[in-house]
Amino acid sequence: MRQMTFFDNVRFHFFLVPFFAALAGIAMLYGCGQEQKPQQQASPITLENLQTAYAKSLKYSAMYARFAANAEKERLKEAANLYRAVARSEELHAARHADLLRAHGIEPRTPALDSLTIGTTVQSLKMALSSEEIEIESMYSNLIRTAELEKFTEAVNQFEKIKSSDGRQNDLLKEALDKNAKITKVPYFVCPGCGYILTSDKTDECPNCHSGKGQFEKLSA
Repeated sequence: MRQMTFFDNVRFHFFLVPFFAALAGIAMLYGCGQEQKPQQQASPITLENLQTAYAKSLKYSAMYARFAANAEKERLKEAANLYRAVARSEELHAARHADLLRAHGIEPRTPALDSLTIGTTVQSLKMALSSEEIEIESMYSNLIRTAELEKFTEAVNQFEKIKSSDGRQNDLLKEALDKNAKITKVPYFVCPGCGYILTSDKTDECPNCHSGKGQFEKLSA
Protein backbone atom coordinates (compact mmCIF):
# COMPACT_ATOMS: atom_id res chain seq x y z
CA MET A 1 0.00 0.00 0.00
CA ARG A 2 1.34 3.47 -0.95
CA GLN A 3 1.97 5.83 2.00
CA MET A 4 0.48 9.33 1.88
CA THR A 5 3.02 11.92 0.87
CA PHE A 6 3.22 15.51 2.07
CA PHE A 7 1.32 16.66 -1.06
CA ASP A 8 -1.40 14.05 -0.50
CA ASN A 9 -1.91 15.47 3.03
CA VAL A 10 -2.12 19.02 1.67
CA ARG A 11 -4.74 18.01 -0.90
CA PHE A 12 -6.70 16.11 1.79
CA HIS A 13 -6.83 19.10 4.14
CA PHE A 14 -7.54 21.45 1.26
CA PHE A 15 -10.74 19.57 0.44
CA LEU A 16 -11.79 19.39 4.12
CA VAL A 17 -11.55 23.17 4.67
CA PRO A 18 -14.64 24.08 2.57
CA PHE A 19 -16.55 21.24 4.25
CA PHE A 20 -15.87 22.49 7.78
CA ALA A 21 -16.38 26.11 6.71
CA ALA A 22 -19.84 25.22 5.42
CA LEU A 23 -20.66 23.46 8.71
CA ALA A 24 -19.50 26.50 10.66
CA GLY A 25 -21.67 28.78 8.52
CA ILE A 26 -24.74 26.63 9.14
CA ALA A 27 -24.02 26.60 12.89
CA MET A 28 -23.67 30.39 12.95
CA LEU A 29 -26.95 30.91 11.07
CA TYR A 30 -28.76 28.50 13.38
CA GLY A 31 -27.20 30.12 16.44
CA CYS A 32 -28.19 33.62 15.30
CA GLY A 33 -31.74 32.50 14.75
CA GLN A 34 -31.83 31.04 18.26
CA GLU A 35 -30.45 34.26 19.77
CA GLN A 36 -32.94 36.49 17.94
CA LYS A 37 -35.99 34.63 19.22
CA PRO A 38 -35.83 35.94 22.79
CA GLN A 39 -35.32 39.49 21.46
CA GLN A 40 -38.51 39.28 19.41
CA GLN A 41 -40.50 37.89 22.34
CA ALA A 42 -38.77 39.83 25.12
CA SER A 43 -41.25 42.24 26.70
CA PRO A 44 -41.78 40.88 30.21
CA ILE A 45 -42.07 44.26 31.91
CA THR A 46 -44.62 45.56 29.38
CA LEU A 47 -46.72 42.41 29.70
CA GLU A 48 -46.84 42.97 33.46
CA ASN A 49 -47.61 46.66 32.82
CA LEU A 50 -50.55 45.57 30.66
CA GLN A 51 -51.82 43.56 33.63
CA THR A 52 -51.49 46.66 35.82
CA ALA A 53 -53.26 48.89 33.29
CA TYR A 54 -56.03 46.29 32.88
CA ALA A 55 -56.63 46.18 36.64
CA LYS A 56 -56.53 49.97 36.94
CA SER A 57 -59.07 50.44 34.14
CA LEU A 58 -61.48 47.94 35.69
CA LYS A 59 -61.21 49.64 39.08
CA TYR A 60 -61.80 53.07 37.55
CA SER A 61 -64.80 51.80 35.61
CA ALA A 62 -66.38 50.55 38.85
CA MET A 63 -65.50 53.82 40.60
CA TYR A 64 -67.15 55.96 37.92
CA ALA A 65 -70.26 53.76 37.94
CA ARG A 66 -70.61 54.47 41.65
CA PHE A 67 -70.05 58.18 41.07
CA ALA A 68 -72.85 58.10 38.47
CA ALA A 69 -75.28 56.49 40.91
CA ASN A 70 -74.44 59.10 43.53
CA ALA A 71 -74.92 61.96 41.04
CA GLU A 72 -78.38 60.56 40.23
CA LYS A 73 -79.25 60.71 43.92
CA GLU A 74 -78.22 64.37 43.93
CA ARG A 75 -80.43 64.94 40.88
CA LEU A 76 -77.43 65.87 38.77
CA LYS A 77 -78.55 63.83 35.80
CA GLU A 78 -76.11 65.22 33.26
CA ALA A 79 -73.15 64.66 35.59
CA ALA A 80 -74.41 61.10 36.04
CA ASN A 81 -74.50 60.66 32.23
CA LEU A 82 -70.93 61.93 31.97
CA TYR A 83 -69.79 59.49 34.63
CA ARG A 84 -71.49 56.62 32.80
CA ALA A 85 -69.67 57.58 29.60
CA VAL A 86 -66.33 57.68 31.44
CA ALA A 87 -67.10 54.34 33.15
CA ARG A 88 -67.78 52.76 29.75
CA SER A 89 -64.59 54.30 28.34
CA GLU A 90 -62.54 52.73 31.15
CA GLU A 91 -64.29 49.40 30.63
CA LEU A 92 -63.25 49.48 26.98
CA HIS A 93 -59.67 50.32 27.97
CA ALA A 94 -59.65 47.20 30.14
CA ALA A 95 -61.04 45.15 27.24
CA ARG A 96 -58.30 46.36 24.87
CA HIS A 97 -55.59 45.52 27.43
CA ALA A 98 -57.14 42.08 27.94
CA ASP A 99 -57.20 41.49 24.16
CA LEU A 100 -53.50 42.28 23.86
CA LEU A 101 -52.58 40.08 26.81
CA ARG A 102 -54.55 37.15 25.38
CA ALA A 103 -52.90 37.68 21.99
CA HIS A 104 -49.63 36.91 23.79
CA GLY A 105 -51.01 33.85 25.57
CA ILE A 106 -51.72 35.50 28.94
CA GLU A 107 -55.09 35.49 30.69
CA PRO A 108 -55.61 38.81 32.51
CA ARG A 109 -55.98 38.69 36.28
CA THR A 110 -59.23 40.16 37.60
CA PRO A 111 -58.43 42.58 40.44
CA ALA A 112 -60.24 42.97 43.74
CA LEU A 113 -62.15 46.26 43.69
CA ASP A 114 -61.09 48.93 46.17
CA SER A 115 -63.38 50.13 48.93
CA LEU A 116 -64.43 53.69 48.29
CA THR A 117 -65.91 56.49 50.36
CA ILE A 118 -68.07 58.72 48.18
CA GLY A 119 -68.74 62.34 49.03
CA THR A 120 -70.69 64.85 46.99
CA THR A 121 -70.53 64.90 43.20
CA VAL A 122 -68.27 67.96 43.29
CA GLN A 123 -65.92 66.06 45.61
CA SER A 124 -66.01 63.01 43.36
CA LEU A 125 -65.15 65.20 40.37
CA LYS A 126 -62.03 66.39 42.20
CA MET A 127 -61.09 62.79 42.93
CA ALA A 128 -61.74 61.80 39.32
CA LEU A 129 -59.56 64.60 37.97
CA SER A 130 -56.71 63.66 40.30
CA SER A 131 -56.95 60.02 39.15
CA GLU A 132 -56.96 60.95 35.45
CA GLU A 133 -54.00 63.29 35.85
CA ILE A 134 -51.96 60.49 37.45
CA GLU A 135 -52.81 58.19 34.53
CA ILE A 136 -51.98 60.77 31.86
CA GLU A 137 -48.91 62.46 33.32
CA SER A 138 -47.31 59.51 35.07
CA MET A 139 -48.67 56.04 34.48
CA TYR A 140 -49.19 55.88 30.72
CA SER A 141 -46.15 58.04 29.98
CA ASN A 142 -43.98 55.53 31.88
CA LEU A 143 -45.69 52.54 30.27
CA ILE A 144 -45.06 53.98 26.81
CA ARG A 145 -41.36 54.56 27.54
CA THR A 146 -40.91 51.01 28.80
CA ALA A 147 -42.76 49.50 25.82
CA GLU A 148 -40.55 51.55 23.47
CA LEU A 149 -37.41 50.24 25.16
CA GLU A 150 -38.70 46.68 24.82
CA LYS A 151 -39.71 47.35 21.20
CA PHE A 152 -43.28 46.21 21.92
CA THR A 153 -44.88 48.29 19.16
CA GLU A 154 -48.44 47.02 19.69
CA ALA A 155 -48.34 48.08 23.32
CA VAL A 156 -46.81 51.48 22.48
CA ASN A 157 -49.64 52.23 20.04
CA GLN A 158 -52.30 51.03 22.45
CA PHE A 159 -50.94 52.96 25.43
CA GLU A 160 -50.71 56.14 23.33
CA LYS A 161 -54.33 55.86 22.17
CA ILE A 162 -55.64 55.17 25.66
CA LYS A 163 -53.57 58.03 27.08
CA SER A 164 -55.22 60.33 24.54
CA SER A 165 -58.64 58.94 25.45
CA ASP A 166 -57.92 59.63 29.13
CA GLY A 167 -56.95 63.17 28.15
CA ARG A 168 -60.43 63.59 26.67
CA GLN A 169 -62.00 62.26 29.89
CA ASN A 170 -59.89 64.74 31.85
CA ASP A 171 -61.15 67.68 29.75
CA LEU A 172 -64.80 66.69 30.21
CA LEU A 173 -64.43 66.14 33.95
CA LYS A 174 -62.61 69.46 34.39
CA GLU A 175 -65.39 71.27 32.55
CA ALA A 176 -67.95 69.61 34.84
CA LEU A 177 -66.00 70.63 37.94
CA ASP A 178 -65.67 74.21 36.71
CA LYS A 179 -69.49 74.28 36.50
CA ASN A 180 -69.96 72.65 39.93
CA ALA A 181 -71.35 69.51 38.26
CA LYS A 182 -74.23 71.48 36.71
CA ILE A 183 -73.43 70.77 33.07
CA THR A 184 -75.71 71.10 30.07
CA LYS A 185 -77.28 68.14 28.34
CA VAL A 186 -75.21 66.60 25.52
CA PRO A 187 -75.25 63.21 23.81
CA TYR A 188 -72.39 60.91 24.73
CA PHE A 189 -70.84 58.53 22.19
CA VAL A 190 -67.96 56.20 23.04
CA CYS A 191 -65.58 54.77 20.46
CA PRO A 192 -65.27 51.00 21.04
CA GLY A 193 -61.81 50.97 19.47
CA CYS A 194 -60.12 53.17 22.08
CA GLY A 195 -62.78 54.46 24.50
CA TYR A 196 -62.62 58.05 23.23
CA ILE A 197 -65.73 60.03 24.26
CA LEU A 198 -67.50 62.24 21.74
CA THR A 199 -70.33 64.68 22.48
CA SER A 200 -71.70 65.13 18.97
CA ASP A 201 -73.00 62.91 16.18
CA LYS A 202 -71.45 65.21 13.58
CA THR A 203 -68.05 63.48 13.70
CA ASP A 204 -67.56 60.87 10.97
CA GLU A 205 -64.69 59.05 12.66
CA CYS A 206 -62.93 58.85 15.99
CA PRO A 207 -60.23 61.55 16.10
CA ASN A 208 -58.08 59.23 18.18
CA CYS A 209 -58.11 55.81 16.46
CA HIS A 210 -60.15 56.63 13.30
CA SER A 211 -62.88 54.04 13.91
CA GLY A 212 -65.96 54.85 11.80
CA LYS A 213 -68.99 56.70 13.15
CA GLY A 214 -71.16 53.62 12.64
CA GLN A 215 -69.25 51.82 15.41
CA PHE A 216 -69.80 54.46 18.12
CA GLU A 217 -71.85 53.47 21.18
CA LYS A 218 -74.50 56.02 22.11
CA LEU A 219 -74.92 56.23 25.88
CA SER A 220 -77.37 59.10 26.36
CA ALA A 221 -79.81 61.20 24.37
